[in-house]
Amino acid sequence: MNKSNKYSPEVRERAVRMVQEYRNEYPSQWVAIESIAPKIGCVPQTLHDWVKKHEIDTGLRDGITSEERDRIKVLEREVKVHCFGSSSVVMQHGICAYLKSVHWCRLKLRTG
Repeated sequence: MNKSNKYSPEVRERAVRMVQEYRNEYPSQWVAIESIAPKIGCVPQTLHDWVKKHEIDTGLRDGITSEERDRIKVLEREVKVHCFGSSSVVMQHGICAYLKSVHWCRLKLRTG
């Protein structure tokens, strides 16, 4: 994923902390997010995503943590390399065997 992060981790952490600190002053978390988001220069949905991610990472909400997500990505990459690497070798051997058989048949036809 090649998306650039417009906001530093410090800004994200501060924004999430602000939502947590001022949540009780608003009728709902979403209203708090709508109020705080423009102050840091992002849209409410972005701040809401940061808050959800923080809640998952700290165990306040169910979901896959950032650490687990990173580990899954590493494992998926390893599986891809292993599987595609192996199948490429098998495929290459299959192609070689096929080409050898075709070549042998052509030789037989020419000499036969």
